[in-house]
Amino acid sequence: MAGEIKNPRRTIPVAIVGGIAVAAVVFLVVAATTLGVLGSQSMGRDDVPLFRAAVQAVGTWGGLVILAAAWTASLSELIGDLLTASRVAYTMGDAKELPHWLGSVHPKFRIPRNAVLTIGLIVLVLAMSFDLRRLLAVASIFTLTWYIITHFSALQLRKEQRLTTPLFSWLGLLGCLLLVASLPSWATLTGGAVLATLAGFRLLLSRYRTPNVA
Repeated sequence: MAGEIKNPRRTIPVAIVGGIAVAAVVFLVVAATTLGVLGSQSMGRDDVPLFRAAVQAVGTWGGLVILAAAWTASLSELIGDLLTASRVAYTMGDAKELPHWLGSVHPKFRIPRNAVLTIGLIVLVLAMSFDLRRLLAVASIFTLTWYIITHFSALQLRKEQRLTTPLFSWLGLLGCLLLVASLPSWATLTGGAVLATLAGFRLLLSRYRTPNVA
């Protein structure tokens, strides 16, 4: 998304550090408040301790506020993921790794409209058709592979292109590998098989497109 951001060398680091700092403060305050209301034993009894703490401390209105916050957070996360995935599809379309029309930009709004609408439609169909919770572990393999490639690519940058030390990329690689090791073996095997199959198709397609030179 750097191509759509003004002064990305300054804006992106500020956004990352600022976002992490704000999220850390919010998480600590919410966790401390919930722990103080429910106690450690009661907090671990179910999957909705925030909801129970709000109802216990404020009443029904407190629970409704928590539900509204959860819906808002879910929508925000969905929009953020759609934004990210559509930019990946746009870049791959522009590089002709995906259909080239995905790499076009709307002439007026200057956004990859085709990529946004296509990814959004795919997500809608999948969410309405399947119980996606069973696929979360496999999806994590795809996401971590994406991050591993990103960190590895960052290590290939020249010194003058870097914003900071490559130590962060090495730590990112190590963290991704540890997370992969923590996932169920069936998810790792399934995700690896899917990625290997897609890579095979990509290799065959590239050979088919490349004409033989006598």
